[in-house]
Amino acid sequence: MTIRPLKYHIKPEIDVKNHRVTFYIDQPDNYTVEFNKNVKRAVHIFANEIEENVPKKDDKNVLYIGPGEWNIENIVLEDGKTVYVSGGAVVHGIINANFASNVKVRGRGIIDGSGIRGWKGRTPRIPLKFDNCTNISVEGICALNANAWCFQAYDTIGGKIDGLKIITSRPNGDGISLQSCKSFKVQNGFVRTWDDSLVVKNYDENSTNIRFKNMQIWTDLAQSMEIGYETNKGQKENSKIEDISFEDITVLHNFHKPVLSIHNADDALITNINYKNIVVEDASVGQGDGTPQLIDLGIVQNSSWSATRERGTIDGVTIDGFKVLYGNKFLPSKVEGYDDSHKVKNVTMKGLKIKGKAIKSLEDGGIEVNPLSTENIAVK
Repeated sequence: MTIRPLKYHIKPEIDVKNHRVTFYIDQPDNYTVEFNKNVKRAVHIFANEIEENVPKKDDKNVLYIGPGEWNIENIVLEDGKTVYVSGGAVVHGIINANFASNVKVRGRGIIDGSGIRGWKGRTPRIPLKFDNCTNISVEGICALNANAWCFQAYDTIGGKIDGLKIITSRPNGDGISLQSCKSFKVQNGFVRTWDDSLVVKNYDENSTNIRFKNMQIWTDLAQSMEIGYETNKGQKENSKIEDISFEDITVLHNFHKPVLSIHNADDALITNINYKNIVVEDASVGQGDGTPQLIDLGIVQNSSWSATRERGTIDGVTIDGFKVLYGNKFLPSKVEGYDDSHKVKNVTMKGLKIKGKAIKSLEDGGIEVNPLSTENIAVK
């Protein structure tokens, strides 16, 4: 039996006769229990901190959803309003905001999309969707089994996403997708997805000042931490994605594509991207039609995702602390630009450790670098 994250070194007591497993935790966090070295029937336990400052039911600015099962097709938030989903509440529906300011969704309840049919040929029903908003806050709740991606913010400035838990097994089931957003903090959450887990894209305006911190990720398909492919979907002049950081991220499992990836499929400049203290507990990448790579930094042209004819640049990426505990026998990486005018450059990797081996050079890490389309790629 395995209990994750592995950093807690939890040793359970197993009572075979009574079919009982007992273990103790001494701090709030997200825990995953796997039986008989099999991930298919894992149990996710979200041990929250004690909730404080619960809104009052009679507050005129609060939609208070108490314990029970509720069929609410769509809740639309207006300026200054809060939706509170209490512990014990399951809401079958979605919560959206458009051109709203100072809105909140919080609580310990569940937003469930299991009853909504798949979105191919239909409208995607995103449980938490904030478009053209300012100062949004989502705290504590669970979002389960959306019929598309689970959290979207588009052209939104100012966001705090704290303690959000996402589990989805649907195709196109991205976790947290920030599109043309500015000044976001995403922290203390859990994301298990069928598709990309944490995503930054440019669909319209530039993306900047986005922080992912203290997150647990389980990625069944696609990438765990992805910038791209759409980096200038709106075909804007001087498109840029900058000042993005991923810190204290634990990847429980990644089965399909790279753990850490930047795919610039348009003409944007991607710059000042930082990764710090990334721990990958299981990198079983490359399963199915996946790509068996840990890290993939590339400038590409993609028939499905590219919106511009010109290519862009990736300039300034730092990876400071990247540890893989278990995974494939061989775990390569790749850095490749498009041509000698559209390069990946100024990339520094340090503190890399793959299955106990300290990586001190490109060769040590099996990191493939195209010398014609890259510049100043260093491993320290």
